[in-house]
Amino acid sequence: MGTVPGSRLALVIGNSAYEVGALRNPTAADDYEQLVLDYLDTAWRDNLDGQGYGPALHRQVGALNPGGSVDLSIELPANADIADFGVCDNECSNMDLVLLSQDGTVLGEDTMQDDVPLLGTVTSASTRYTLRVSIPVCSQGPCYYAFGVVRKPLGEESLSTPISTSPPHRSGLR
Repeated sequence: MGTVPGSRLALVIGNSAYEVGALRNPTAADDYEQLVLDYLDTAWRDNLDGQGYGPALHRQVGALNPGGSVDLSIELPANADIADFGVCDNECSNMDLVLLSQDGTVLGEDTMQDDVPLLGTVTSASTRYTLRVSIPVCSQGPCYYAFGVVRKPLGEESLSTPISTSPPHRSGLR
């Protein structure tokens, strides 16, 4: 028996039914969110896999209009070699990341003209940091983005400066 999007879900125990939620209709936003998460996985594989970085400490998806930016608070562990990387959808041709300490000091940034920003830094304290995500160029807003934060043990070769990579293979929605 199938379910119909928009219908209510119920848990039936004996003769009693308990409402547990509703199915929602899939939206175009869901497709774009999945697209950028797929691009994020590709960017990790192409740029960081095999370099000692572990699974993501943090992953997030969002949407910004052209020229928009958002400051996101993320908690990072002390004395960790961190790589922050991002991707955006097919309408975006430039995405930037800036990592800031609590006092606003820039710890790392990739503001190059690319849509796959990647930056590395070593954290000094276990605290909350600000990751500024910007979409300077987007031909049709909103543009969806995803970013990930990964770490590796100290002592291995680090990403000492922001590097730019070629964008992941783009196909699909727009």
